[in-house]
Amino acid sequence: MLCSCCSGVLRLFLCCINILFFAIGATILTIGTLLITSSNDFTYITSDMRTGVILIIVMGSLLSCVSIVGVASTASAWKPLIFANVLVLVLLILLELTAGIYTMTSYSSLKSTVGEHMHEAIEKYEEESQYQEFVDFFQKNYNCCGYEDSSDWRGYHNNTKKLPNDCKCNGTLDNSICSFNERYKVTVWSKGCSDAIKDVIDRLSWSLGMTAIGLTIVQLLTLGLTVVFCLCKVIETKKSSSYALNDQQKLQKQ
Repeated sequence: MLCSCCSGVLRLFLCCINILFFAIGATILTIGTLLITSSNDFTYITSDMRTGVILIIVMGSLLSCVSIVGVASTASAWKPLIFANVLVLVLLILLELTAGIYTMTSYSSLKSTVGEHMHEAIEKYEEESQYQEFVDFFQKNYNCCGYEDSSDWRGYHNNTKKLPNDCKCNGTLDNSICSFNERYKVTVWSKGCSDAIKDVIDRLSWSLGMTAIGLTIVQLLTLGLTVVFCLCKVIETKKSSSYALNDQQKLQKQ
């Protein structure tokens, strides 16, 4: 009786968790899809970024699939489906751990790689729109000029072009904010965009890391509860078989 009550509570709890997982998985999948479709112009920067976004899409898809299997297995209490749900949960946790290790190992090289491509984007600024959009995004939104500073623009078309408007500082002349560029005879932002780019990478990595840790903890809890639920169903089945056998023996004695 206690085991039956326990399995009923676990069934309801697991169904709620799996519905929550489906919502989270669908959200992650949507975000990943939006990132990879809206950032096509920036894919030249580094393949690591695209790989990371693809991992997000895969994890979102798997999480949604796991949640559907989880709801079906707990609702039907069909043991083979419950076992399948446990197996898929283990695979998903292993994938998340792999993604975490990949992020940690590629994190240091990612910043230097982005810096190299930023210099390339500055040199080829007017050749393709993707270079312009990437450079302009950081210079406009973070009040910076070049990667290290405005001197990075010396290689821009053999120095025959003017600095982009986003480089020009409209504030007062202050070496900490604005400085006068002798080469171009304009007031420009003193700082380069390297700190802004690194800050974006830091915040993105931190957000992904915390999300992965949170999901892994909840999934481990779900995995444990699913195993307990499965054991309860096995015990219930054995008890039902035992009761049926006892009833049959009583009838035979009569």
